[in-house]
Amino acid sequence: MPSAWTEHVRKYAKDNNISYMCAISEASKTYNKKKPIKKKTEPVKNNILELGSYNKQMKQMKKKRESVIQSEENHQKRIQEKKADAEYREQKNKEWEHKKNMLEYKVNEAKKEYNGYLFSMSIYKNVNSRRVPKKLMERIPYYVKRYNDAVKEAKKYTKKEYPKLMTIEEFNKKPTAKENIEREKKEQEIIKKEQERIKNMTPQELEEYNRPLTTKRKKKRSSLN
Repeated sequence: MPSAWTEHVRKYAKDNNISYMCAISEASKTYNKKKPIKKKTEPVKNNILELGSYNKQMKQMKKKRESVIQSEENHQKRIQEKKADAEYREQKNKEWEHKKNMLEYKVNEAKKEYNGYLFSMSIYKNVNSRRVPKKLMERIPYYVKRYNDAVKEAKKYTKKEYPKLMTIEEFNKKPTAKENIEREKKEQEIIKKEQERIKNMTPQELEEYNRPLTTKRKKKRSSLN
């Protein structure tokens, strides 16, 4: 791009109808060099103040950003803590339920064993009208104690009320007249219910009811040789 001096020389040569080389020496008289425009600079004091306010704003923004990040981290931390707490509680509840079920099972098993021995003793006493063997009598206190221990441990985990078992003294105690009458009434009620059930049976059900549980095997005749 040509400079301002070159443009001025060309214009001078054209206006005065002279050659370019002649115009070089004469054009310097009419050439005015343009001075560069100086940019106004603000006082240093104002720049320092603006820089200080900018730095202050940047620090505030940094603090806000850090606080947002910190709050987000705290929020995520709280979520993780709640999740871990919920998992811990769920695990403890499962362990509690498992322990409770195991103790209830232990109580039921102790009661079943006791009922088995009591049933055997009642057969000796009521059906066979025989004296109850000493071995059976000695085992009953053991199963009563085992049942009571299981109930005591189970009550720590459950709010159930478990029935008390009959002791040897209560078993050997002779029933009163009133108790005998009540027992007979209960037996009569059971018999009446069974009779009503038989009456309401269909012929097919009645045939099935009267069928013996086992069939007698025919003895094979020995062949005489």
